[in-house]
Amino acid sequence: MPKRAEPKSEVVFRVAEPRARPYLLSDGNGLALRIWPNGSKTWLLRYRRPGTGKENFLSLGPYPEVTLVDARKSAAITRSLVRDGTDPVEHRRAEATARQRAAEGAFHLVAENWLAFKRKEWADETYRKAEFVVRQY
Repeated sequence: MPKRAEPKSEVVFRVAEPRARPYLLSDGNGLALRIWPNGSKTWLLRYRRPGTGKENFLSLGPYPEVTLVDARKSAAITRSLVRDGTDPVEHRRAEATARQRAAEGAFHLVAENWLAFKRKEWADETYRKAEFVVRQY
């Protein structure tokens, strides 16, 4: 049975020194800070994928931009997703795809408004070419 890691203070993570190889400094409940040889630090959450049961890591962001408190909150939210049967990596990918689709839709609306505005001052051939470019690219 694995040893239970006690939650650590912010100071422990702040003063962690790099070594020759990357290593993990555990905070408990699957949350850990990976320290790279160049001195950069990244929060990771270890979890098991709901569908397959395989172990996986989820990056929660770089330290110190993501504080210990923020990392613990993100880890709690992620653990609740896993408990509900949702893979957090797939959930993150789906959110990114939805944001990208929303942004693409926003461009289309702006382009349509711009074309309608310019229609009055452009010749038919100029409008046709501009419309082609907007729709094609």
